Amino acid sequence: MGKGEILGLLGPNGAGKSTALKILSGYLPQSSGEACVNGLSLREKSLQARALVGYLPENFVAPNELYVAEYLRYRAGLKRIARKQRAAEVLRVMKLVGIEQRAKQRFDALSKGFKQRLGVADCLLGSPPVLILDEPFSGLDPLQRQDFRNILSGLKEEGKAIIFSSHVLPEVEDIADRVLIIHHGKTRVAADIEQLLSINQQVVISTHGDHDENLSKLVECGDELTSAVVLRANTFVVDIDVSRRADCLKKMIERGIRVTGYSTSKRDLEDVFAEFVSSPAEVD
Repeated sequence: MGKGEILGLLGPNGAGKSTALKILSGYLPQSSGEACVNGLSLREKSLQARALVGYLPENFVAPNELYVAEYLRYRAGLKRIARKQRAAEVLRVMKLVGIEQRAKQRFDALSKGFKQRLGVADCLLGSPPVLILDEPFSGLDPLQRQDFRNILSGLKEEGKAIIFSSHVLPEVEDIADRVLIIHHGKTRVAADIEQLLSINQQVVISTHGDHDENLSKLVECGDELTSAVVLRANTFVVDIDVSRRADCLKKMIERGIRVTGYSTSKRDLEDVFAEFVSSPAEVD
């Protein structure tokens, strides 16, 4: 993935999402394979690779007795931000996520939404180009989720590469550019959102004239048409591969079918997700 792109990592419980994110953040070492950030191996150049990453764990916590600004100053020190730059850097990240008014509030007094914002502010210290967020929408109410979507969209506009896992599929569909679905620790599909939602997408075709004759001509369209089901008189639901829809429509017209309506059925990410995880993945 590149700058200014958001990748949604999906999978059932136990699929390996959190483990994958912990490995990419440098929190866990990989047992096999290779994990890299911006071309830097997390095995061979761990410190350099981890310096490029801001990581929000699934259950972000900070010491209850620390104030927001105090905690961020402490974290800025751990991230080796120069002492004379820390105050300005802490103010910068607090403003980015909208918690500057909470600077003198203790962690244990924050709502769930503001605790998540503090976690993101922590990620942003030092301005890393890559953000890895594990279940960032967990436990947030609808208004907090909207606020968090706006924050992520703003970070994307700044050029951040963002990877996040979530069980809230409408959130993923709304903000992600690409989706990676894993099952049993293996990749089932990786694709752009639009491409993913077009998989097995059906087409509704309305026609004019004799119903039986139109159905017969429709079936004659051959390889372009996988199946045709009658929805109602002169209206059919058909399966057509995305790349062959134009050719299929041309054949319909050539065969004398008077097409009066042509629309694709709407699918959502929950439909697609269910298809890819309903059958067990192969195990080596």
